[in-house]
Amino acid sequence: MTNVEKEKIANNLKAFYEQVGSQNKATERIKGAGVSTLSNMSKGKWDNITDGMWRKVAMQIGMPMEWVTVETTPFKKMNKLLRHSQEDSTVHAIIGMAGLGKTHALKMYEKENDNAYLISCREYWNRKDFLQEILRVIGVDSSGLSMPAMVWRVTAELKKKPNPLLMFDESDKLSDQVFSFFITFYNELENECGIVLSATSHLMKRIDKGLRLDRKGYKEIYSRIGRTFVELAPATKKELKTICMANNMDDTEKIKTTIENCEGDIRKVKDNVKAYRKKVIKEEAERAS
Repeated sequence: MTNVEKEKIANNLKAFYEQVGSQNKATERIKGAGVSTLSNMSKGKWDNITDGMWRKVAMQIGMPMEWVTVETTPFKKMNKLLRHSQEDSTVHAIIGMAGLGKTHALKMYEKENDNAYLISCREYWNRKDFLQEILRVIGVDSSGLSMPAMVWRVTAELKKKPNPLLMFDESDKLSDQVFSFFITFYNELENECGIVLSATSHLMKRIDKGLRLDRKGYKEIYSRIGRTFVELAPATKKELKTICMANNMDDTEKIKTTIENCEGDIRKVKDNVKAYRKKVIKEEAERAS
């Protein structure tokens, strides 16, 4: 947590003192934070205050907080594969159950790394839509370009960049006609650009079926992903608990119920945590009024 964020919380805390009447009354309302902790927050003595405590206080005084990313086992493995693909211009096909955190990991990687480009695939795209989206993501205007010109422009722009990476999220949603562009980009950018296909296990099943039926392009696609699918295991129960606690769910029974019912789906965990935080903020507002 940055000092700017802490400053904002400290200022809101001072306003909360005025709202409830005094620092002592605020202490009674804010669970898990003592008088000295709140006093130090207000006075800028922050060295011994954890990020978790800052978030806990922020939530209870009614401040919306950013979602805290926990580096789960699948998150770490995916990040490692993305790094390898970008640095060595390799290709990976990564699969995992829905709600595993694949999309979040891709977005974080794109945000934190230069020349990494995330394309969120859609089932309704035709070939032109697909190419236009890639050009948009890499920052190129596609207006007036024919499809051959768009293909050339994509490859030309990526070849200019050091260690570029194309990440296709939910790649199993693409039609066969669009999916076959993967072969074109691989051939044009081999050893010059990393490519990652991310999807559920449906991608593996689809390619297996394409191979059995000898559909056009599937042998080439299978060869170019190294005849390998990297399957991500779900986050552990301990990691799911850490996600809950890092995002200010501090009710032990609620955490337990959330983990038991989520079936490893981090998206469901996130929904439960957000609902819990909203409930806590509402209750605090009612007590303060």
